[in-house]
Amino acid sequence: MIRRVILLTALLGSCFATQAVELNYKTECIGSYTVDLPDNLEVALYPTKQYLEPKSRYPIYFADGKWAILSTFNYNDNKLSITANLDHSNLIEAKKQLSNSIQNIKIKNPNHLVEPWEKTDSFGFYSTEASRVIFIKKNRIYSFRTSERYQGEKRNYDFYKQNTEAIINGFSTRELFEVPQTAGKCIPYGFVAGNDPTTPLNLTVSFRLNDHPDIVISFSENTR
Repeated sequence: MIRRVILLTALLGSCFATQAVELNYKTECIGSYTVDLPDNLEVALYPTKQYLEPKSRYPIYFADGKWAILSTFNYNDNKLSITANLDHSNLIEAKKQLSNSIQNIKIKNPNHLVEPWEKTDSFGFYSTEASRVIFIKKNRIYSFRTSERYQGEKRNYDFYKQNTEAIINGFSTRELFEVPQTAGKCIPYGFVAGNDPTTPLNLTVSFRLNDHPDIVISFSENTR
């Protein structure tokens, strides 16, 4: 069930009450909630050019390089990364590098049960200690990764396999202000279907107005 929030709309209206600015609102979903926001927004995501460089991947930025300091994406104890749009050549290179990295996990861990898989627009692995699901759709990379490092407790092969299958079966892309009508959790430009209200979520999404980049709006849902 997606719940509705109206507080931010009221606050933004107050911010511009003394300015000659006309705001048009649309409904966006974030986690389990919907909220009315101005329709001229930018969402902070992972930088495209630096995505495959581990030391610079994880901070979430706006397009001009401003750090969205509050943003964090974690779904069901999976570290989630979502990139801004990649051009065709960068997308091909990213898919090649990520696919090779998945295959190398099996090669470098001969003593662990590692099961890689690959489809047309998604690939990943699950093992006795971790799992990762990567989607390359609509010129974006969506990556879900979990392990003991993120879980904080011992898990087994069956858990990571189930985690992988649940994400594969539930994930879909969406556009900004496209609100699914089924149960699940909204993530930036994506949605994971599911009707389990106990699914842990730690999600903070940062937006800013295209015409007023000095104004940043962050919305959080943390059920952990």
